[in-house]
Amino acid sequence: MSDRARKFKILYILLALLIILLGFDAVSFYRGRSERRIEEKMLSETVEGKRPIEPLSEKEQITFKLYFSDASAEYLVAEERKIDKDKDTPQEMILQLIRGPKGDLYSTIPPQTELKALYLSDGVAYVDFNQNFIKNQIGGSAEELLSIYSIVNTLTEFPDIDKVQILVEGEEISTVAGHIDTSSPLDRNESLIAKQPID
Repeated sequence: MSDRARKFKILYILLALLIILLGFDAVSFYRGRSERRIEEKMLSETVEGKRPIEPLSEKEQITFKLYFSDASAEYLVAEERKIDKDKDTPQEMILQLIRGPKGDLYSTIPPQTELKALYLSDGVAYVDFNQNFIKNQIGGSAEELLSIYSIVNTLTEFPDIDKVQILVEGEEISTVAGHIDTSSPLDRNESLIAKQPID
């Protein structure tokens, strides 16, 4: 084979390789454009006709009253609280009552008292405390009275509760500290509530 023939052969090979490479680039180019069009179409279809995402609203809350003792242990005074509406309202009332007041009032629940259970039946709230509710009671009949009715008056703020039965370790008790009969469900006592509530 002459030198001239060899040169033409090499030229043909190079030209063929160039055409093949250009062909691959063209296919990649058109494939990329096609994929981008599909993605843009899908995005358009996803957004089209749909409302923008609205920011989450704050949880709806309800306001209720807890009753604590005044400084002279003579009256119950209301202190307002707010809780999320989706919580168990009666249970949250008692848990916050146990934690005590936020203002200048005085706690009516003995220290180390724990809520074991709370359930409703026929308009009566059954509130079950641990033994410390009895064991750690401080004071005489006035303190016992306010301790009991802080619970009763707080829970009867709830529309579905008419009376409250106090239990200790799951059992009914005849009295908390020897002065007040707690053997049966107790009604709300408005006479113990101070006429001018303190916020």
